[in-house]
Amino acid sequence: MFGRFAHTLTRSRLTRFEEDRSTLAGLAPRMRHYIWADGRGALAEGPIDIDIGAGCFEPVEITIVFDEGYPRVPPRFFDRARRWRPDDDRHLMDNHEFCLWLARVDTPKLDTSEQFGELVLRVIAFLRDQFVFDDLGGRWPGRDWLHGGSAAYAQHALETLGVSSNESFRALWPLVLGQRLHANASCPCGSGLPYTRCHRAEVNSLRWLARLRKCERIPAAAEHQLRDAA
Repeated sequence: MFGRFAHTLTRSRLTRFEEDRSTLAGLAPRMRHYIWADGRGALAEGPIDIDIGAGCFEPVEITIVFDEGYPRVPPRFFDRARRWRPDDDRHLMDNHEFCLWLARVDTPKLDTSEQFGELVLRVIAFLRDQFVFDDLGGRWPGRDWLHGGSAAYAQHALETLGVSSNESFRALWPLVLGQRLHANASCPCGSGLPYTRCHRAEVNSLRWLARLRKCERIPAAAEHQLRDAA
């Protein structure tokens, strides 16, 4: 622990950080985990040995930053040694932070230290994919979100609604934004089914998109994706 004011670090917060330290030691024993004594967070840094195949392991230096909002707010992961050049296609931002999830869609829950361990395993798989990315000549090996917030949230909306035409998406989008529809009305998607038995649940699950700062850009991004998929 670092800092002069250790009394500001609560017992419950210290216990959680110590549990996380133990979990991290089991998955990446060469990493060092520090707890800031002023209670503002913690830091972990050092190598993780990544299985790159054929019985070979490659150490990757990373930094994990646990900010003041942790565990409500997930930690941030960085390419500590700047091993790779920032690239949208490999999900590495200009500050060398890894882009690991889409906020509010697949943001990890970290209520327990076990869930933190699951996140570390997710990062280990992400690091292994970095090597596969290089082997594939700059193509991400698995499923990922499109670049840019509007495009990624449009992708999520299309996948949730399960529509393949711009007409269906445009008909449903006003409902996502809060427009009301009688429960017995036909679904605007054109299926002929009652709205309650068709898209109501999916629309309700997407209503939070209306609160995004640039939600007005989502329809155009969705139209672009549907056009590319046609």
